Amino acid sequence: MDKIRAIARRFKTLRIAAHIVLFLPRELSAWVEALVRHWPGALGFVIRRLYYRVRLKHVGRNVLISPGVRFFGHRYISIGDDTHVDLDCIILAGLATLDEHEVRRLPNPYFTLSEGEVSIGRGVHVAPGCHISGHGGVQIGDYCGCTAGTRILSLTSHYAGFADGSRRVLFTTRVRSRRAYLIGPVVLEENVGVALNSVLLPGAALRADSFVAIGSVVRGEVPPNTIVGGNPAVPLRPRFAPPAPDSERSGT
Repeated sequence: MDKIRAIARRFKTLRIAAHIVLFLPRELSAWVEALVRHWPGALGFVIRRLYYRVRLKHVGRNVLISPGVRFFGHRYISIGDDTHVDLDCIILAGLATLDEHEVRRLPNPYFTLSEGEVSIGRGVHVAPGCHISGHGGVQIGDYCGCTAGTRILSLTSHYAGFADGSRRVLFTTRVRSRRAYLIGPVVLEENVGVALNSVLLPGAALRADSFVAIGSVVRGEVPPNTIVGGNPAVPLRPRFAPPAPDSERSGT
């Protein structure tokens, strides 16, 4: 019996050692990224740019990544030239595991990437505290601006079952249960502006030169050159006035 106990203890020790060996590289990687993420000053910007050029799918020229920015699903994330991802933003990408859950997919004809990809174009400013959930795909065009607190959600939990509205859905992730999800790519075309604390829901398509007013909740398509606002967001007026006729410009 003592020999059996000794063998069992030895086996347990070997199992613990195997777990340490397997998880140690991941833990070391997490510590390195935490150090890089919070490195202060001008040197921190340089270190983050060099580090994420290796970790992310693509990082362009003159990209600024401020302290506190967190990336998940690194190999699915692309950032274009002259873009600034500001303080404490969170960007999630990659395919979500939804096989055992009820899923409703919302199409977006303007999305040209693959599900799970997050692409941020050139000259974009993602302001402090923005949250981009890209499991369904997020495509941000050139020269867009997302102000502080913007939420871009390509995957959201639903409050009840889709096929059976009486089915109770639990939101906890600690208990195994069949949840319900909405998933759909979100697209911001060129020169789109999103104001403070706005939410873009799965399947949203903001066409070129459109603008979302403060605190709005957007679903569906926003026409080009249109200001929208409210919950749900509705068109308010054109963003840019039409160009004046040539006769008015010349003063005749």
